[in-house]
Amino acid sequence: MLCYMYVFFILFIQKGVIMNKEQRQNEILELVLKKECCSVKELCAALYASDATIRRDLHCLEQKGLIRLLYGNIVPLMQESH
Repeated sequence: MLCYMYVFFILFIQKGVIMNKEQRQNEILELVLKKECCSVKELCAALYASDATIRRDLHCLEQKGLIRLLYGNIVPLMQESH
């Protein structure tokens, strides 16, 4: 059983799925800027993260004034530079 968990963990690392907090928050910002509106469910699926993890990151980003949470959706407060 432990061997399977190790293989699963290695595959996640190779795919770049495991991110630290800063990487995940940057990825959230990029996704929100591209789509202009995202849901928590979409972010969870895109980043392979739990609902609680995404919500914590969103709270941090909102405190920094980078996004705004509106009725279950996330919208950017800054505009993407072209």
